[in-house]
Amino acid sequence: MKHKSLRERLSALFNVSLPISGGSGETIDEPIIISITGCALFVEVQYHVLELIWKSRGLPWEVHKQNLIEHQDRTIDKLVIKTREVSEDHISYRYENFFFDITDCLETKLVQDNDVI
Repeated sequence: MKHKSLRERLSALFNVSLPISGGSGETIDEPIIISITGCALFVEVQYHVLELIWKSRGLPWEVHKQNLIEHQDRTIDKLVIKTREVSEDHISYRYENFFFDITDCLETKLVQDNDVI
C-alpha cells in the first residue's frame, strides 16, 4: 500500500490545498518542497504547514531556531520546532527539525559573489 504524501494527508485532514510536494520534512534529504515565488508567500506556506502538522498532533509549538543551509545545490530552510507536553507532575520539552526546500521560491539564488551593488 502506497503511503500518502504530506500534502495528501494535510488535504484529507483539513481540506486545504497547499503548494508543497516532496517528503515529510523530517530529514534534509526528504525536505518539504515549496513551489511558490516570493519571500512573504513561502514563509506563510511554511508556517501554515507547521500549524497544520502540530494541530493534527494536538500540541502547542513554536519556532525555536531557523537557518538556511545549502545542500546539494538546493536552498534548505531548517526550522527547529519546540513543543511542550504537560502532565500532572511534569512538563517536558521536545525539539524537532523540519526541512523546507525553498530553492524554487527564491527569485534569485543566494550567492556570495554578486555583481549588483
